[in-house]
Amino acid sequence: MLLHPAHILPIQKPAHQASVAALLRTIAFSAASGAATAAAGPRHIAPADAALIAPLCALIIPRTDTPGAVEAGVPAFVREVMAHWLTDREFTVFTDGLRALDSQAQKRHARAFVQCSQAQQTALLSQAQTLAHD
Repeated sequence: MLLHPAHILPIQKPAHQASVAALLRTIAFSAASGAATAAAGPRHIAPADAALIAPLCALIIPRTDTPGAVEAGVPAFVREVMAHWLTDREFTVFTDGLRALDSQAQKRHARAFVQCSQAQQTALLSQAQTLAHD
């Protein structure tokens, strides 16, 4: 069963609503324009890649006095998008990014990203974001 964007909304954090809305618009535009072609079947997401999704979602939209991304089901939505909606190129770029983040964790902290402390994960994610914008 494909997840519908309504499964992760409403997000109660105004600062994050715009980001999620932009993501959903991009996905909808991509699908509507025919840019994203459906895979013959669901793509296999490697367990090591899948393991990174929830911690990353929690870092980007953490739980505070309101539910965060994990509680809102965002990790499942991301996996669904990866498995069914991304083009082959987008899927490769996404998984390469996950693997690069895990590789940096190994180099800097001698452990997988998911085994790093929250402070280490935040620093790694911030570094990756800075490099992506350079």
